[in-house]
Amino acid sequence: MRGSPTPRQLGMASATPPMRGPPAEIGAGVDAQAVETAAKNPSIKARAGPTPIPLAISEAILNRLSWHPVNAPIRREASRRRLDRGSKSGPPGSAMTVDRPPLIVRPCFQQDLETVQLIYAHHVLSGTGTFELEPPTLEQMTERWSAVAQKGWPFVVASPVSDPSRVLGFAYAVQYRDRAAYAKTFESSVYVGPTTQRLGVGEALMSEVLHSLRDDGVREVLAFIGDNYNTASKELHAKLGFQFVGTLKNVGEKFGRRLDVVVMQRTLPRLNPQKT
Repeated sequence: MRGSPTPRQLGMASATPPMRGPPAEIGAGVDAQAVETAAKNPSIKARAGPTPIPLAISEAILNRLSWHPVNAPIRREASRRRLDRGSKSGPPGSAMTVDRPPLIVRPCFQQDLETVQLIYAHHVLSGTGTFELEPPTLEQMTERWSAVAQKGWPFVVASPVSDPSRVLGFAYAVQYRDRAAYAKTFESSVYVGPTTQRLGVGEALMSEVLHSLRDDGVREVLAFIGDNYNTASKELHAKLGFQFVGTLKNVGEKFGRRLDVVVMQRTLPRLNPQKT
């Protein structure tokens, strides 16, 4: 592996971040209410679908991250460029008047990766949004990040305006397959900290990723959502204009359950469509 790029090399001050993330994994995270309930009482088994899933939440992870909800019901200050929620391929820019914590969506830099790794480890241990069974180490996460960052694909994190060094969640996109004909089709992923879900963090992250992909000429964006009962992720993607494509039945197995994968797709508008 080549040495990881420094923030200076990756353009920390760039308005359009040239960053991207680890190899594509499946979906967003677990249900926020279940996570918060289990965090208060780790012995509880949270229900996701018809059978209970044991939530192996690591108290050490939660303590190291020192997460707490962002309660300020103001606006999202970063990633103001938003995609039209009601259109399959509507142009970005439709403002949505909804309460949001004041967030910054910015490139992910190497110094952010420890928190990124902890967030992802939480989802690996407690949820079915990702089909990994063992959390990657910080070194492995750094290798994933570095491998795609050098290709200029998006990898962004969300932070509170009051503390830009704090990471609340991350999102990224990679080319769907390596073969050249897939050059304009990408797969996106988003993960949010367990006590900062349902506060607009995932929407802010994904909006920035979609705009970055559109600016790069990407045409189609796919989301592979682990577990058919992952309603939070399905609702998030639907809000951002993703359409249901199909279901891959029983393709995964985790926590003693066979799991489906829900496929959703978003067609991005052309950057400068010609008038007809």
